[in-house]
Amino acid sequence: MSEYLKKVRVSCVSYLNSKLFLYGLQNHPISNSIELSLDHPRECAEKLMDGRADIGLVPVASLLRIPNYHIITNKCIGADGDVRSVMLFSRVPIEQIETILLDYQSMTSVNLCKVLCDELWNINPVFKDALPGYEKTINGTTAAVVIGDRALEMLDTFEYAYDLAGSWKQLTGLPFVFACWTSNRLLDDEFVQQFDSTLELGLSNMEAVLKQETNSNPSLAHILPDYLQHNLVFRMNERFERGRQLFLEKLEKRIN
Repeated sequence: MSEYLKKVRVSCVSYLNSKLFLYGLQNHPISNSIELSLDHPRECAEKLMDGRADIGLVPVASLLRIPNYHIITNKCIGADGDVRSVMLFSRVPIEQIETILLDYQSMTSVNLCKVLCDELWNINPVFKDALPGYEKTINGTTAAVVIGDRALEMLDTFEYAYDLAGSWKQLTGLPFVFACWTSNRLLDDEFVQQFDSTLELGLSNMEAVLKQETNSNPSLAHILPDYLQHNLVFRMNERFERGRQLFLEKLEKRIN
């Protein structure tokens, strides 16, 4: 039996940045051939690592922990400059930060922050893994990495807000890939082609998704059009691939 005839377990990120992909997954005939779950980025990676999912929109940093991974499409969550949903929020300027709380939903963004602290900002803060509700404890010289929809909602609430994707481009001149569609095993070519077409269906229905999400998230209605159409990039090209590879090289050096 081909893979396409089996239920393929797919883990998709639940944030606004993935709504176009989700539209495709829910409105393409492939929906009858998959078991779809909505998770935060760390959960997507964990499901792929322990075999609870066959395909995931996984944080790039997790690729170092997935043996024999396969990036099955050029579709991604990326940014070529400011992304607005992956932020370091602080009450003080970057050089005064002493502690950084790390978003518990993130793998890639917290590692990106560490790279930027070392190589761009030249600071040496204490990093602490955070628990739910940590956003309320940002104060004094304690800053925090916040990702996803929560970051969008907090954009105008702090004196200092550092965009991690924009800072990466400042450091390297390259765009940044936060997550890519990855499998933990070889999949049937027909299914992979269908899956890519599914994601394209979502990307080609921007207006429908914007209308849907503006109605669902009225507090973010003023941000969503620019965010989905301009801040985010959903297809990797050669520059994005170079950015992805450079980030993984920097992580490997930190690990080793």
